[in-house]
Amino acid sequence: MNMQPDALPRTGVVLTQVGGPDDLAAVGPYLRSFFSDPDLIRLPRWLKSLQPAFAWSLATFRAPYSRKLYASIGGGSPIRAQTQAQASALSAELRRRGMSMPVLVAMRHSQPNSLAAMRAARDAGLTRLIVIGLFPQYSFSTTLSGMTGLKNAMDAIGYRPEVVTVDEYCDAPRFVEAVADVTARALRAFATPPEQVHLIFSAHGLPMSYIEEGDPYEAHVQRSVAAVQAVLRHPGPIHTSYQSKLGP
Repeated sequence: MNMQPDALPRTGVVLTQVGGPDDLAAVGPYLRSFFSDPDLIRLPRWLKSLQPAFAWSLATFRAPYSRKLYASIGGGSPIRAQTQAQASALSAELRRRGMSMPVLVAMRHSQPNSLAAMRAARDAGLTRLIVIGLFPQYSFSTTLSGMTGLKNAMDAIGYRPEVVTVDEYCDAPRFVEAVADVTARALRAFATPPEQVHLIFSAHGLPMSYIEEGDPYEAHVQRSVAAVQAVLRHPGPIHTSYQSKLGP
């Protein structure tokens, strides 16, 4: 039996991202939200009740330093503009393929946040959501956190769509080809013979305790590097590094 048009699922795409402060005034609220996230800052169980106080104290301490850093790059994070550009590009490509559907952005710790995205999805009458974390490698602190934010937002407004998730794509062929392509172009800019050029893959740092608790992030990073090298075949030394350490 054919479904009536009103009964067909209306599908939308949601891109989840950590977020960042749009301007210097937003640095404090961003840091408080960031440090309050139990998926991102995983305190021992006996300290969970103190996380809001911990978040407030750490955000207050870090905010002046963070504001200086954001001031040095124009007064805010570019993540919102870049993510909105990705959403627009994806929407255009879907239309080109005959699959017109809204593409929403859900920032975990800044605007537009998960609640705003879920309200927009509900108000648009969407009954099915394809949720894509903009994190090729899965981590509790990013991918899981984004899904937690969406679930909390859905619960808050009583919204119950069907949800399909794209959790990771660390060695998906087109992702690998894209990284290999931009890396190859960068390598061609060197006058040095390629076998003498050190190629460094830089990934965001993660506490080792998270890895020991089962977070697959490090393994996914290694898979990404191996997959890119299989396409790139760089003859020189290859290194993997981790950056953005926070804390002792």
